[in-house]
Amino acid sequence: MKLVENGFHSFKKAINIYKNLSTCDPNEYDYVLKDIILSLHHSIETLFKYIVSSENPYLIFSDLKKIFTAEIEDIHSNKDKKEASKLGNTIEFLDVVNRTIILKKIKITKSEYNVFKLLNDHRNDITHHEIIFDKDYMEHLLSKLFPLVYKILKENISELFNDGAAQTLIAEDIKAINDDFDNWSIRVLFECLNLYNKSRERTEYLNDNPKSKEAIYNKISSNSKRIEYISCPFCKEKTFFKRMAILREKNDLFTGKCEYCELKIDNEHAYFMLYSYSKPIDLEDFNIDFLSKNFSNILKRESPISESISFE
Repeated sequence: MKLVENGFHSFKKAINIYKNLSTCDPNEYDYVLKDIILSLHHSIETLFKYIVSSENPYLIFSDLKKIFTAEIEDIHSNKDKKEASKLGNTIEFLDVVNRTIILKKIKITKSEYNVFKLLNDHRNDITHHEIIFDKDYMEHLLSKLFPLVYKILKENISELFNDGAAQTLIAEDIKAINDDFDNWSIRVLFECLNLYNKSRERTEYLNDNPKSKEAIYNKISSNSKRIEYISCPFCKEKTFFKRMAILREKNDLFTGKCEYCELKIDNEHAYFMLYSYSKPIDLEDFNIDFLSKNFSNILKRESPISESISFE
């Protein structure tokens, strides 16, 4: 089996399983989701290695210094060139994603790059740890990732799409997945606007009621010995109790609640910000103009079945 055939089989398998996810037996849901994640992860790693190796076969290996040193020694000792299987370990998932992006000069936003990192996190969880899936979050993560990967493959491995009939079916599936993500984005965008409006009203109320404001500060002071508060992404007061960071590294995306303006960021809202903006939305930015602009951007978003690739 060729590398490209192996990877594309996994990509099509992941799409087909995803299409039937909503109708699967609830008792089997986690296992079906696991199969999608593993298949999609395998397809990206395999097909991106094919893309990288097309630029230079050595670039899919992790220890280039060791390889080239050994080959120089082989030349001096008149040994035959080593087979690829003897050149050492190939690069891991995020390394091949990085090399593909750089070598092929793919324009990709931070929020789009984050979904590759999240997929890799979940694949590692499945392989090494116990895991409980958040149903809505995982489905939205996958619906963001499928069209992104499809664009990269269509632009860089054209031979995958020589079969017109098969290409049409895949394109239709990807478009449906992309539409699902856009519909979700519009809904959550309006929910975020509602949350921020309530927090704005709460902030205005506190500004007009010094005693209520003082009571909140007293509560924060009393709790500060056992709770660490951070600056709220909305009101900027150091009164936000952070419950969970979204990425497994230092970042400014998290869930939690502000004691001052009462802004509450749950998993869905945090992941929406991650997928769309890579950071919480500032008070100064989040208004009707912001809503109109982003609603328009969703409607104008490039179709994943178009001929061109752009992640502006």
